Amino acid sequence: MIRETASPPQPAVDTRGLRYAGNRPDHRAFLEAVCAASARLRWLGTANSGFRAAVETPRPDIVVIDWRSAKPLSSCLAARRALPAAAIFLLLHGEDDIHPDLWPELARTTTGLLTCAAQPATMAGVLAASTEVAEALGAARRRLPAAPPPVELTDLEEAVLRHAADGRTAAETAAKLGISSADVQSVLRGLKKRLGARSRAHAVALAIRAGHLPVP
Repeated sequence: MIRETASPPQPAVDTRGLRYAGNRPDHRAFLEAVCAASARLRWLGTANSGFRAAVETPRPDIVVIDWRSAKPLSSCLAARRALPAAAIFLLLHGEDDIHPDLWPELARTTTGLLTCAAQPATMAGVLAASTEVAEALGAARRRLPAAPPPVELTDLEEAVLRHAADGRTAAETAAKLGISSADVQSVLRGLKKRLGARSRAHAVALAIRAGHLPVP
């Protein structure tokens, strides 16, 4: 008589949940394939912003924010504030490029950059390991002084900055918006004070860095 022996229990796999903030079907499919390639990753679905991706339950360990989503830098900041210990990545398309002025902001809020050009299995290993790095970075961030709250801009302020970024004068901007040149100058003075800018060009650069304006 052959006695059957029970197989020893298998250790539970410590999985990491991943959520995507974006609306590109091809990018979603890529990330789903990444999660399917590793037993250590769980696909948690999509959200329409970095903040929603971070706060929806179950809370993710990894947030991937699409560079082509609306205001990706603001999404990174919101996700980082909500999940200090999470791994937060920007997902780029092949031809996407990031202006060097944005690197300091990205260094404060993201764990790194991803590209759909990588093989899903390779990317899965990187993401699974990244959470350990992110947890260490999160502990270090908690020891740093709190960052100032982001500056919220009105529709008029964003419109004035967009025209300034396009090189229009105060008079040209006033004609486009149907207000006076004095109003435009007043808005720009207020913006420079609130953003901590030294000039109009500096205000535009800071607005781009904060995600209020698209990267040119």
